[in-house]
Amino acid sequence: AAAALTARRRAAALRRLEAGGRALPAAYLPGRPTWIADRIRLTDDRIFAQYGLRLGLVWPRLWLLLEADARNQVTRARDRFEQAGVLAGWAVLYLVPAPWWWPALPISLGLGVLAWWRARSAAALFADIVEATVDLHHRRLAAELGFPVEAGRVLDAATADAINDQLHKGGSGYRQATSTGAPIEPTPYPSSSSVSDSRERQQPDDPAAVGSNTTLA
Repeated sequence: AAAALTARRRAAALRRLEAGGRALPAAYLPGRPTWIADRIRLTDDRIFAQYGLRLGLVWPRLWLLLEADARNQVTRARDRFEQAGVLAGWAVLYLVPAPWWWPALPISLGLGVLAWWRARSAAALFADIVEATVDLHHRRLAAELGFPVEAGRVLDAATADAINDQLHKGGSGYRQATSTGAPIEPTPYPSSSSVSDSRERQQPDDPAAVGSNTTLA
């Protein structure tokens, strides 16, 4: 059922884009059976497309660098999403007495629609705030990790790869040419003084896209 829903949503999105004479990267097209799941997934994909960073890797470290106000913004958005989930739970529970008490059915339907609407708006807000947090603070994270950051310039691809690899402790292989069988060179790190900087780290032959979990703080 999930695969069928995903294919249907993807086909509908392609028709809308074709009708409008527009195009999107394949990663931005629907890849989950629901809009909410896609919006959460896109948070990681959009950040990777823009900066080459994997959100599941950088977020825990970025969270430790945030000031209280920035953390509160993220927490409040996440709380709104969780409250919508609680409301959806009540909608399901009201179905239980429906066979014996008919008013429970319209109450359940009303709560379900309200929960769906609130969950969509809360998921969009949460994803936007997470993206904005990365937009504003990813350069600070790179500097804290010891990577050179030029004023007014975005991170280059090599630096983003090295950050991913360092945070994944040498096991990521992100954006490496492993699918073609090309040899993988050790990732350059900011300083040769660290023990981990000077040793040869073996990359996996077929690295999985681990670290992209978007269940965030």
